[in-house]
Amino acid sequence: MNKEQITNARNASLTDYFQRNGFKTERHGVEVYVKEIQGLCINEESNSWYNHYTCKGGNNAVNCLTEILGMDFKDAVNELASEVISVNPPQNFQRYDKTEKKKVDVELQMPERNSDEKKVFAYLAQTRKIPAVIISNFIKSGLLYQDTRGNAIFVRRDTDGNIVGGEVHGTNSYKRYKQEIGGDGRAFSFKVGENPDKV
Repeated sequence: MNKEQITNARNASLTDYFQRNGFKTERHGVEVYVKEIQGLCINEESNSWYNHYTCKGGNNAVNCLTEILGMDFKDAVNELASEVISVNPPQNFQRYDKTEKKKVDVELQMPERNSDEKKVFAYLAQTRKIPAVIISNFIKSGLLYQDTRGNAIFVRRDTDGNIVGGEVHGTNSYKRYKQEIGGDGRAFSFKVGENPDKV
């Protein structure tokens, strides 16, 4: 491995790498989100990356593969510097099989719950003007809680009451932050009455 290979690997397009390896991506302006890796966002202009879930980031493709996929430095450089997808990826790296179209079951991890819901309550009641009784009912029914970072976590459940995902909403009134947990495409919803005529 020489300096030129390392430089090429660091400058390799992260978006191309993840798409080439079968990861699903979603574009929002210059930012690309890798759907199978919770919180991972790539800035295509700078080729930098940030994981909103772990609060870690970097400014090149090599450190993304070492931090996010757990590769060692040499493997990451070889993966990125070569046009050929490696035959032997790291043990914890799962590549999408396009021929079988199998869905890999990823264990759902909800954010850790905080000991109280003060920030969530204040944000939803004061900033979003949602009646306090509705917020209380959501919390009591397990559909809403505050995580350790102060975000509001809206919990999605299936018809059997099992948690299938959720939505993270930041409580900072001056800086919007949203994230989906679970990636099943469903939105958080709550029905009031038999046939509600308002959202």
